[in-house]
Amino acid sequence: MIYNVLDIETTGFNKSIDNILEVGYIRVNNKCEILGHDTLFFYKPEYQIESPAQEIHHLKRNFLEQYEKEFYKNLAVLYTLMSNGLIVGKNSDRFDIPFIQEFLRRNMGYIMPPAIAGSIDIQEEYKEIFQDWYFRKYKISTNKKGKLEELIIMNGHKTITLKEEFEKLFPECPRSSIHSALFDSYMTLQLLKDLIKMKE
Repeated sequence: MIYNVLDIETTGFNKSIDNILEVGYIRVNNKCEILGHDTLFFYKPEYQIESPAQEIHHLKRNFLEQYEKEFYKNLAVLYTLMSNGLIVGKNSDRFDIPFIQEFLRRNMGYIMPPAIAGSIDIQEEYKEIFQDWYFRKYKISTNKKGKLEELIIMNGHKTITLKEEFEKLFPECPRSSIHSALFDSYMTLQLLKDLIKMKE
């Protein structure tokens, strides 16, 4: 089994009109051994880069402009990625997968989105565990499913330690900031490993 652990950064939250700027992914086998990884950037001059979402992802136009010529090559890579292996993300079923499918349809002219073998939505998988942990920690109930950083802390990981590991594993990553798509994918991978251990 191949898992494609991914994360995306976008110009906004509306899949019908907003666009993907960055896709970070890590391909692993059923032992969570890394088989490959990459960061795909998408840019067109008309993209609304300067949006409220920029406060989250910190991607700037002058950085993205260098990837304009790679747009359609990266689209093909993304389409292939979505068609091969299980998709794993922190909020993949409700956000990442539908957004990617619509982005591909708009830019590649496909009426049908790529066939996906299956998916693992980390937030959904951890929902009850997180809500129980949250109640024990804060003595109040919550309907939230937990942000990525909260799930990491809940499972006993330290973000700074993961960042150091990440920088050693992926020294060529063009963005090593805490909120890059590839780093978020790496944190999601840690949660996938924990999940697989829990189910053994």
